Amino acid sequence: MSNAVIKEKEQKLIFLMKEINISKEDITDYLKSIGITKVTINTKLKPDVVGKVHAHFRKNIEEQDKHLKKVIDFAQKNKIEMFEVEEHIKHIEEERLRIEETERIKKAIEEENKRKDEEKRKQELKAFLERNKTLKEKEENEKKEREKRRKKKVAVKKVEKKKKEKKPVEFKKEKPKKTEEKKIEKKL
Repeated sequence: MSNAVIKEKEQKLIFLMKEINISKEDITDYLKSIGITKVTINTKLKPDVVGKVHAHFRKNIEEQDKHLKKVIDFAQKNKIEMFEVEEHIKHIEEERLRIEETERIKKAIEEENKRKDEEKRKQELKAFLERNKTLKEKEENEKKEREKRRKKKVAVKKVEKKKKEKKPVEFKKEKPKKTEEKKIEKKL
């Protein structure tokens, strides 16, 4: 790429990736860092965003250009056929892609493990909270049962106390009526 200022135009992410030869993950990570989310390969990027991407990855682009120039110079000096140079470049690119894929897989595995650990932690917390709730309910039920038994004992004691306090009922002898008394006396 030349050092001249290039007027950027609106461009889809897939074409930008091919143009600057940077992986989608690297570009999307950079876009997220500048606040652009929900990006797919068919997303059209505004000229200013394209310019920012070019500026951010300029060093990589310049290194790729320098490397390509060195390879071409080497090929010309040593009279190596362009086919061999292209094969060498292809081999280097395949190696780079293999490394990127390996890193992507490692990252995906790490994210999956983090997700599983987080899910496990959530389940453990949920189980812990449910167990505490169950224990609390059990404790409350036992407390209610103890209170019921205590109230029942108190009620039984009150009844027994009342029974003890009650005096036996005395039957009153009825006095005969005076007229009846007189009649009885007369008979005697």
